[in-house]
Amino acid sequence: MTATQHFDYVVIGGGSAGCAVARGLASGSSCNILLLEAGPDVRTLETKVPAFVKKAGARFDWGFTSEPDASRAGRREGWARGRIVGGSSGINGMMFVRGAASDYDRWAEMQNPGWGWEDVAPHFRAMETSDRPGTARGHSGPLNVRTVARPHRLTRAFLEAAAGAGYPLNEDYNGETQEGFGLAQLSQRKGLRHSAADAFLKDIRKRGNFTLWDNCDAKQLLFKDGRATHLVCSKGGVDTLVSADRFILSAGAVGTPTLLLRSGVGDPGELAALGIDTTIASPEVGKNLIEHPLVRLVYETRVPSRTPRGVGQYLRELLDFALHREGMLASVFEATGFTKSGGGVTAPDIQFHFLPIGILDPVKNQAPLLKTPSLTIYANLSHPAGRGELRLASKDPDVAPLIRPNLLGGGQRDVNALAAGIRIARKIMAAEPMASLVAREVAPGLQIESDAALHEHIRNNCEIAYHISGTCRMGSDPGAVVAPDLKLKGAANIWVADASIFPDLISGNTNAACMMIGTKLARQLLGDETVEAGHPARSAA
Repeated sequence: MTATQHFDYVVIGGGSAGCAVARGLASGSSCNILLLEAGPDVRTLETKVPAFVKKAGARFDWGFTSEPDASRAGRREGWARGRIVGGSSGINGMMFVRGAASDYDRWAEMQNPGWGWEDVAPHFRAMETSDRPGTARGHSGPLNVRTVARPHRLTRAFLEAAAGAGYPLNEDYNGETQEGFGLAQLSQRKGLRHSAADAFLKDIRKRGNFTLWDNCDAKQLLFKDGRATHLVCSKGGVDTLVSADRFILSAGAVGTPTLLLRSGVGDPGELAALGIDTTIASPEVGKNLIEHPLVRLVYETRVPSRTPRGVGQYLRELLDFALHREGMLASVFEATGFTKSGGGVTAPDIQFHFLPIGILDPVKNQAPLLKTPSLTIYANLSHPAGRGELRLASKDPDVAPLIRPNLLGGGQRDVNALAAGIRIARKIMAAEPMASLVAREVAPGLQIESDAALHEHIRNNCEIAYHISGTCRMGSDPGAVVAPDLKLKGAANIWVADASIFPDLISGNTNAACMMIGTKLARQLLGDETVEAGHPARSAA
């Protein structure tokens, strides 16, 4: 093993939160910062042009696969996680969603002081440059956020139909309120992906106090007297010891608990069964795994969509991207919406994604892209009751962990809410002008209409939204893995900043929240949490 190098901070994981926290620490202090990422530090055509997201995912993904899920008829699927500097922000759909103000107020009520909306809103504003006007949004931050400007005819019809069906339109679901339907907001700059690496590392790469190690696998943390003293990592196939005054774990909701468990932080009985000595007894590490359950509706249309058909359409899409940085090459997501599943629900609990492209379930269809004009609607359940877990299969760092989703394990309430989401989507599709543009419902198919049929369909076809979180739950109660200040309980010098700390899921895509968490922790560690004091906060949705 090579000689030890020492840093003030070692940030483990160069994803959305890790890049944000590294930028905050390096630019706001003279401390020496080391950022480690298991994937490469590259910017390729696949990672920059959004249309190549599938190729990027195939090349820069960890390749995790879940265990059979008994709550969904034994379904298994890939759990995409970015293995590249920028993390999952380098391979995701680029949807930028802060979440509802009520989500963070609920976090605060779950024994997490300092995490209410008024606490986190300044950090969202500080990190973004948005094209939406108003004081609720940031206009000088490092991350560029743009709104779809040239939506397809079907997208415009979908929003008009939503309004006709009685649902409000909302020009900025990241603004004063979340509820309603509107054009998608994307982490993009000039139609190209603006990942966490693009946004947060650009200004610090040449600073003398910042070091980036890519293609570097974190294997184990070593402890002495309640402090982490060293990280064992593998760089270029050579095991290396790194020491630091402070360690920040930002390896994601899979990577962070996996590293902790290999380092002896977890349930003593489970660790002993794998031959791992317990360093810190923390039984909930890897537990409380949460994901957004998703159901899809697919329709054939009477008018052309963006579903690729023929040379002419490819040329039109290419021209739209070349001239305007819009269209299919820029994003398949063109609209989204947030609404309530029923009358007794106090805040939006269903999120819709609208795609003017027909895509069937890729797990069950070898050729999921439809060959006819078509569109897709995803309905996500924002606050599921189901909880899964992540466990080690072996103490060997080269063996992938066991991911047990239990996606619909929360019971009939979640299934009922997803069924309501399908009915809401159908109500919108039956409204004009959309009704005149639709030829037929391909999936689930109108023959699946009764409550019993919908419930069976959901349990057999429900998918994940790639929003895994919660595996190192934050809280003040004894069972929580990290405290509200993000310090790992039982350790004097370890903090956690990524989606693993979520005590509950937010209403929407999780990437923006991860960047906020990294931004917030950096300011906390530098003693600068008073940013934008007195700035007006957004009201709860």
